[in-house]
Amino acid sequence: MPRVRFLQSVAGDDVGDRHAGDEVDLPATVARTWADGVRAELVRAEPVEHPEGARPERTAKQSRARGR
Repeated sequence: MPRVRFLQSVAGDDVGDRHAGDEVDLPATVARTWADGVRAELVRAEPVEHPEGARPERTAKQSRARGR
């Protein structure tokens, strides 16, 4: 997943609540939408392989949905 750094505080169904300076891995389509150079910037474009058993960070909406 690409990693983006938020340049301003934002909130959205696809990213949850993020503050300026937050870095997070996002699906490619979501990263492309937010990384416009104003709201966020692309930190890493290539996917990262996670070690066995490790899971990528979830957005707030994804985390909340699992508990319901």
